[in-house]
Amino acid sequence: MRSFIFKILVGGEGGAGKTSLLRRYVDDFFDDSSVMTVGVDFFTKELNFDNIHCSLQL
Repeated sequence: MRSFIFKILVGGEGGAGKTSLLRRYVDDFFDDSSVMTVGVDFFTKELNFDNIHCSLQL
């Protein structure tokens, strides 16, 4: 099985919803009462396509 690691940086204005968007994609969870992130959040999403494993480091 082939494996790939992709590192993706998401940037933008504070309070724009970057963390909420990533949390929804990675964990399929949305928290409408979340507060603005101070610092950095890291997420990892594992994907498998045919015989290829992809790790997205967000």
